[in-house]
Amino acid sequence: MISIVAVMCHSLAGVPAVCHEELVMETDGESGTGLACANQPALAEWKGASKFAGDQWWVKRLRCTVGHAVLRDET
Repeated sequence: MISIVAVMCHSLAGVPAVCHEELVMETDGESGTGLACANQPALAEWKGASKFAGDQWWVKRLRCTVGHAVLRDET
């Protein structure tokens, strides 16, 4: 299994950005969807259909891991 995790950030005027990790997808690693980690259009489609749609949210970083990802918060 491959887990694809995005670090999603948002901020309000005058307030430092708040970021946390969100699971984008988990794949079996054989279907080829693991390549989505480097696929910007697929990530944009996911973001647009998620609770992170909108300009106030941005993707700071992607992380791909083998196995189930452990999500962590960050600032």
